[in-house]
Amino acid sequence: MDTPIILVQAASRAWSGAPDWCMNDVDGRPVVALTVESALKEFPAADIRIIAPEFDRGGRLDEIPAMFPEHKISLYY
Repeated sequence: MDTPIILVQAASRAWSGAPDWCMNDVDGRPVVALTVESALKEFPAADIRIIAPEFDRGGRLDEIPAMFPEHKISLYY
């Protein structure tokens, strides 16, 4: 079986310019990390790619791969 690729869209700002809910903290992690965790429960061998706007480079999204060191998590801006 091929390794599944899962794309997760995230951004620190919504289209309106307001803070996006995916970056709200739950137990010290952004909500988008919970999305990644849920995906890994269903597809533990998945190649997860977080897709985000360029303006988020260098922000909190950069921390997510380190939260899952045993998995393939990458960021694309």
